[in-house]
Amino acid sequence: MRYIKKYNESNSEVLDEQEIKDFCEMNLAYLLDDGLRVLVSPDYFDLKVIDYKVTLSFRLYANKRWGQIKDQVIPFLTHLRNEYDLVADLGNMKVDYSQKVFLKNNIRIEIIGLENTYPDWFNIDDVISEKIVPAGRLQDDYKIYTIQFKIKGKK
Repeated sequence: MRYIKKYNESNSEVLDEQEIKDFCEMNLAYLLDDGLRVLVSPDYFDLKVIDYKVTLSFRLYANKRWGQIKDQVIPFLTHLRNEYDLVADLGNMKVDYSQKVFLKNNIRIEIIGLENTYPDWFNIDDVISEKIVPAGRLQDDYKIYTIQFKIKGKK
């Protein structure tokens, strides 16, 4: 019954935590079986929700390598990009001088190193096309701890 909306809610463009969580869980069902956890939390400004932070995390004992999960994550990110507007992290914006454009990074992936984890920021289009620049920033044998992004609304 939780998926059936009331008549007045069916045309609503307002997002809520449960809708986003359901979207993630529905599109990442195989990874949920492997220990993926989905956490959705609202970000507030002036007592209003401005966006939702989504964290996809693996339990420490069940960390997966990028090569093991990318076949599920990339289609999920494609669907996410088509359905929702993501927040670009302006603090981690990169400049491509050859194209004279700013690359807005909007996905944070925490990679497990030898002694600790370290975060790296990516643009969703680069992850989907598997054309990460510079090359080598996201390799198939890297263990993934979390994937984070922020959703600001529906398209």
